[in-house]
Amino acid sequence: MYITVQEAMQLKKFKKFNLLAGESGLNNKIEKISILDYEIVDQVENQFFKNEFTLSSLFGARDNASLILKSIKYLIANGVTGLAIKNVYYKELPEEVLTFADDNHFPIFMFDSSVFFEDVITDVRDLLRDLEKGKQLEYKIDSLLRNPSTDNQNIELFYEIAGFNNLPYQVLCITEREKQSKSRLLTILESSRNLKLDAIKGVIKYYNGVLIIYSTEQFNPKLFNVDLSNILIHPECFYIGKSRFYQNRKNLKEAVQQALWASKVAEIEHIKEMCYEDIGTYKLIIPYAEDERFRKFAKDILTPIVQYDKKHGTELLETIGIFIKNEADIAKTADEIHQHNNTIRYRISKIKKILDMESADSSFYEQISIALKVIKLKGLDF
Repeated sequence: MYITVQEAMQLKKFKKFNLLAGESGLNNKIEKISILDYEIVDQVENQFFKNEFTLSSLFGARDNASLILKSIKYLIANGVTGLAIKNVYYKELPEEVLTFADDNHFPIFMFDSSVFFEDVITDVRDLLRDLEKGKQLEYKIDSLLRNPSTDNQNIELFYEIAGFNNLPYQVLCITEREKQSKSRLLTILESSRNLKLDAIKGVIKYYNGVLIIYSTEQFNPKLFNVDLSNILIHPECFYIGKSRFYQNRKNLKEAVQQALWASKVAEIEHIKEMCYEDIGTYKLIIPYAEDERFRKFAKDILTPIVQYDKKHGTELLETIGIFIKNEADIAKTADEIHQHNNTIRYRISKIKKILDMESADSSFYEQISIALKVIKLKGLDF
């Protein structure tokens, strides 16, 4: 398990690090972190290893700046990821050191005495341990979802994630809107580990998101709203899917699946938060979205509309998608795409004619809605 130097820089302690050189090496991997102080030059070789990040005050080179470059050459030769220097003996480094680091994609940082080696080491080690545990739990959750499970397997996995408690619980699935790196997810793990949050019993990284078990005896379904801001989860940056509330730990599999589905629907419908109770016919479609019969149904319904748009340069598919999203509200649809109400009525009438559904209002709405949801989930080539 590893994080990159760039990802480590998002952690609280690392925000006080100032990059001096080696920017091109920020994607270097960190699998381990250690201290370099007395091992200047003579003992650097064979003491540090590939993908290891080092911290130092350069104590061993305090009276001889030429030893800095020699040490860094050894570190690079041994595959070390980068170096962070506490500015006790040096406030700046020789230009030849910085140039060498740049040329060899070796990040060098400087930080002040307000940051302690032990704290930095603890944060990195804890994070790496969290990621390793998350990988193991990720595998166990996948196995739980794919295979038949016993009550005991559900209960044991619940306690492994969330510890021992018998309060009502809900599973939340949080996914990033922009999946460019896992930096933001790592800061969530760091925050959840360092804060004492009574209601949040378990937080683990799960692929491009985070799974949370929220548990409280004060649960009121009419007033319930989880405040996740103290662990840096803000709705504008994430999609949040919520399961039903359960009392029994043996329902963990069901709760996790509901949270994942709700989060998926939130993402494809571009809604900040979605409860499983509110995903409608997606409850039916998602489990069978890979079934060729569903895909063929969607293609049979939508292909004639797509072909008509291509031939006539119209936007019937876009219009019907917005019409369904607005629950068949003509005025809302017209307002969203800046058209007159009669234009929307004409387009809907045209689609019904193309599909030979001019006298089937309820069936038309139902079939179009299902077909559009299938392509949102899986996409289709027309």
